[in-house]
Amino acid sequence: MSEDVSAVETVKVYGGVRQAAREVPASAVKEWLAAETAEWTGRALPGMVSLEIGERVLEVVVGNPRASLVVWHKGFDEIAWSRGTIEAPDDWAYDYGGHRTTPYDDAAVPPTVAAEAVTEFIASGGARPTVLEWQEPEDAR
Repeated sequence: MSEDVSAVETVKVYGGVRQAAREVPASAVKEWLAAETAEWTGRALPGMVSLEIGERVLEVVVGNPRASLVVWHKGFDEIAWSRGTIEAPDDWAYDYGGHRTTPYDDAAVPPTVAAEAVTEFIASGGARPTVLEWQEPEDAR
């Protein structure tokens, strides 16, 4: 996969420990994600961070060294979440805006795959990453 993040200049990022939104240069998102991951590692719950390009959003659970969750949505019309490729940790949950949240069933992916999804999301200008398989609401019925 390409490491080129030139498709967009800045990405709006938010969530994490500080719960604050800010603009980050696209070329610095990997460093921002690594810093957020380090901050969440070792806490009672991993956290969810978000990256926004226009109306497209990629949300990623960070801070658990074994598992992550990726959610992509475009406005309120389209939503999809990662199809699990690994077993979720026991009692898997994450912090979403200060609230304990249970992930979707069968959604755990390795953190390295989640990081690849972030890179692809930025490089594509917000398109749904292809580095993982996706589930949609009708799949959960």
